[in-house]
Amino acid sequence: MTKIVILIPVWGRPNIFDLCARSVRRAIDLTTWLDIEVMAVISPEDKHVNRLKSIAFKQGFDICLYKNKALGEKINAGISALEPGYDYLMGLGSDNLISPKLFDLYRGLIRKKHPLFGVGDYLIYDQKTGRGIDFSLYRTITGAGRMIHRELLESMGGTLYSDRCVRGLDGNSMSRIVNRTRMTPRRLATKQTLIVDIKSDTNINAFNFVAGFHNCIKKVYERYDHKDWRGFL
Repeated sequence: MTKIVILIPVWGRPNIFDLCARSVRRAIDLTTWLDIEVMAVISPEDKHVNRLKSIAFKQGFDICLYKNKALGEKINAGISALEPGYDYLMGLGSDNLISPKLFDLYRGLIRKKHPLFGVGDYLIYDQKTGRGIDFSLYRTITGAGRMIHRELLESMGGTLYSDRCVRGLDGNSMSRIVNRTRMTPRRLATKQTLIVDIKSDTNINAFNFVAGFHNCIKKVYERYDHKDWRGFL
């Protein structure tokens, strides 16, 4: 059985991380053809550290404790802490939700052991107002839900990000992958919302900032509501 590890770096916002963790747990429980484990990378200096650890333990996640000096370094530390034997690494933010249908979409490429793939379409959700945006990265894939085969990661020395990177992590990691391996990602199209990016006042890139990328916006919802995400949004 193919083994996937989902790596989630966490900082603050326990209420949002709880939504993320519950969505991941739902996806795991409904995906019986994969062996899926989760590693949450939590910082001991986080004022919410005990609650974040409790949320992770409740959902059966493993925990790596590491300082929050720079996000790139923190994620790299989580990768280094993984037990050997997994086939794919999936990246996910602590403010991302995933649908169980995402793994159905990935099934064919997982079975073919494709080294690098993901989706470019996802929903951006403003937790404060309930607004939503169908957002599309037309030429690449988002880091949320991105699948990287272990052999590709090992060919990079197991380091996916620049240790000093604090923002723009998707671009940073994709540039490193392309420059070091000459591998470009396979982008899968979807007509459904399979990934949600929840925005709050403390996001690096807030909702109103992202809303300015007009060429990437497919549809705007003044109040987003869909049966697949009730209980989460």
